[in-house]
Amino acid sequence: YQRRVHGGCAVCKGHIEDGYIESNNLRYHREHFKCMDCGESLLNQPYASNNGQIFCKNHYLSRFGERCVYCNVTLTDTLSRNYYNESVCCDHESDPLNVFCFDCGKVVPKGTGSTFPNDPRVQCESCRKNSIVNMSECLFLFEEVQRDVNKMFKLQAWGLENVIQLVEWDQLQQDAKANGSTHGITAGLTIVRIQDTLNKDFTILKRTPTVNYIHFLNGMAKEHLGEVQAHELMHAWMCLAGFPTLEPIVAEGLCELVAFNWLDQPVRRNGIIPRFRRHRMLTGKSEVYSDGVRAALDVYDYLFKIHKTPQDTMVNLLEFVKEHHRLPPINSSLKISKPPKKASNNNKSAQRRSRSAPQKTLKL
Repeated sequence: YQRRVHGGCAVCKGHIEDGYIESNNLRYHREHFKCMDCGESLLNQPYASNNGQIFCKNHYLSRFGERCVYCNVTLTDTLSRNYYNESVCCDHESDPLNVFCFDCGKVVPKGTGSTFPNDPRVQCESCRKNSIVNMSECLFLFEEVQRDVNKMFKLQAWGLENVIQLVEWDQLQQDAKANGSTHGITAGLTIVRIQDTLNKDFTILKRTPTVNYIHFLNGMAKEHLGEVQAHELMHAWMCLAGFPTLEPIVAEGLCELVAFNWLDQPVRRNGIIPRFRRHRMLTGKSEVYSDGVRAALDVYDYLFKIHKTPQDTMVNLLEFVKEHHRLPPINSSLKISKPPKKASNNNKSAQRRSRSAPQKTLKL
């Protein structure tokens, strides 16, 4: 553009006699082509404009750039988006308990939300108002979970109310560590005990499994606690049903399978917390819980095509696991213990679960 032109400079309004810079249909004297905030020349660096004003990259971002939902710092090229498309600094991903709601996963802006004494997690106000903090509410929800699981899969494990406790963060994490858990944050813990009946020569006559206690983290939102209760209920059921000790990925995968289906029941399927918890199961990075539930869901979907009903599908899946101590392969013919029943009208409308779209789940 080294030529004589007529017309004014967008900054000083004076005529441009020799050479100019043009940006967004506006012309500038070369000496006036500079950041409106810091005055630094923009001839040899990135710039951006807004309503005719031009800025260097840093000052444009400070004025008009996207800000971190948590700390309100202006975001540059390094940012992270969560399930709700909220933007945060990448550094915050290393401290999720203080940044994201423990229950629904939404960003809790710094200095807001609710916390617990001696507890690193944070909750948004909505989840805090919906949290379970007393035993009567916990037991009432547990009975609801028991009924739902029994209705879905005919898995009955009654009489556990006396071994349930709500415990605080520190105690639960310490108990989990003392019992060998190395799989991250613990929100529920089932401890079982094997009681041996001995002969006179001290050989084992009978082994009786019992559930010693089931601990749940105090203060979780209702749907999150229900998910954990469904998970621990499956642990208890497998204990009372005489299952052998399974590899963690198998045991936790089966428990997460039950929890996933509880979250996916029509009465709660579209809630904020159930949608987020299912998404987290399907996209998590845990080699035990996430890989386990994805493998269990794949097998469950495969067997459902054969057995047609959730009850028969789960019965055959669990029978195989109890006998072989592993999940059945999905690419070979499996022994069907009994002929599949004719699907009811409700089951005929079942849709196969999509990994990429959790809302397209099995309708029971």
